[in-house]
Amino acid sequence: MMKKIAALVICASMALSVTACGNGGGNNASTQENQKEAPSFDSTEDIINAIYEKKPVDLNMASMPVDLTDEYALSAYTGLTPDDADKLAEATASEPMMGQPMSIVVTELTDKSAAADIAQKMANGIDQRKWICVEADTLRVVTCDKYVLLVMIGSDFADTVTVDEIVDAFTDVCGYTDGEYSKQ
Repeated sequence: MMKKIAALVICASMALSVTACGNGGGNNASTQENQKEAPSFDSTEDIINAIYEKKPVDLNMASMPVDLTDEYALSAYTGLTPDDADKLAEATASEPMMGQPMSIVVTELTDKSAAADIAQKMANGIDQRKWICVEADTLRVVTCDKYVLLVMIGSDFADTVTVDEIVDAFTDVCGYTDGEYSKQ
């Protein structure tokens, strides 16, 4: 009889410990995996540099901050209007030194809830023929938390770099992407 009681006590304590662990009594790995960690960077230029570390581009590229108070610069690099400038904390553009049809722009938003709206406006507003004689005929705009990446490249550069390779590098740098936007 004593053995049966001891066995019941052991079984009951094991059942209680399994139930306690299963009800959030510790770290629940599946819950943590489903939550995205927001990336943190010192600047949008750091993101572009990290993209180039993941996907080197064999062109004479120059990165520069975008003056958000300059209507022409804002439009030429981001496709946005001055009405949207207050939604941006900063932006950096990277383009070849010699008018080749390639542009990589990363913006940081003041509020990540505006990411979808700003990304769509960038996709719709950017001039893919801003170089006049040449066109960046491939375009992708993606978001990651409060960051928006706009990349457009002429298909002539497919042997050197593609928009997909830059987006993949951005995804590696950020850890994920939230959405993708195209011209409507």
